[in-house]
Amino acid sequence: MKIHGHYVPNRDEWILQQCAGKRVLHLGCTDWPLTADRLKEGRLLHQKLVSTCSLVTGVDPDKEGIACLRQFMPKQIFHVIRAEEMHTVREIADTEWDIILAADVVEHISNLGAALDSISSLMKSTTKLLITTPSAFSMKRFLAWTLAGIEHVHPDHCYYFSPSTLQQILCRSALKLEQIGFFMWKNNKTSNRLALRLLAPFNKLMAGRLADELAAICGK
Repeated sequence: MKIHGHYVPNRDEWILQQCAGKRVLHLGCTDWPLTADRLKEGRLLHQKLVSTCSLVTGVDPDKEGIACLRQFMPKQIFHVIRAEEMHTVREIADTEWDIILAADVVEHISNLGAALDSISSLMKSTTKLLITTPSAFSMKRFLAWTLAGIEHVHPDHCYYFSPSTLQQILCRSALKLEQIGFFMWKNNKTSNRLALRLLAPFNKLMAGRLADELAAICGK
C-alpha cells in the first residue's frame, strides 16, 4: 500500500477544524481517570468541541466520567454506553451525523469489529469517521524499545495500527480510508519535549510517517 499522507502539527486543532459547525457524535468523550482535572484545566477535547460544533453528543462507558461531564455541562447530551451498542440508542440512531469522532479510542476496544459495525450503521454517505490512534511505526517508541528495552504503551491499549491494517479493519465494516495524516503526541515531560525536538527533522523530511499517531478520515 503506497501511503500519501501528511504531517499534522496539532491533533486537537486538526480535529476542531474538521468538526467546526458540524453535528458530531464523540466516542470516548471522557478522559479516564483524569476527566475532572482536564475540565478544570480547559484541556478536555469534548469541552473544546462544545464551543465549536453545531451539535455534539458524548458517548463513553465510563460512568464516573460521564457523571462529571453532566455536572460540568448540564445542557449537553451524554450516553453511558459502549461503542459496540451505540446503534441501539434511538436518539443516536435517529440523528444524521456529519462527523463520528473516535479520538484515541479504537485502540482501547476489545471487540473493535463490532464497534466499527455499529459506527458504520449510523453513517450516511456524507458522514465522515475521524480516527486518531497510535501508529505501529512510531520512531519514538521504536527507539525506546531498541535502546532501552522499554515499551511505552498505555496499560489499556490493545492494538497498534499501520495505515494498511487500519484500512483492512475498516473494509470489514463497509468503511474506507480516505485520508491519512500523522502527528506527534505532546506532553510536558522533559523527555518527551527532547524527543520531539530531536525527531522534528525526520518528521518534516518523511511527512510524519514515523510519528506517534495516525489521523484518519474515513467514509462509507
